[in-house]
Amino acid sequence: MQAVVVDTFAEVRESDVLNLAQELDHNLEIDKKILQKIFERLDIKQK
Repeated sequence: MQAVVVDTFAEVRESDVLNLAQELDHNLEIDKKILQKIFERLDIKQK
């Protein structure tokens, strides 16, 4: 019985880690787009 519980916990944890990684990747892409817009605005103001 303990092996089943431990195995199930390991599967759930792995799933959580994968979901977190996907969320972080998504947030990174959003942050990059925001920074790109900021840099573009700064470039326009400096010209």
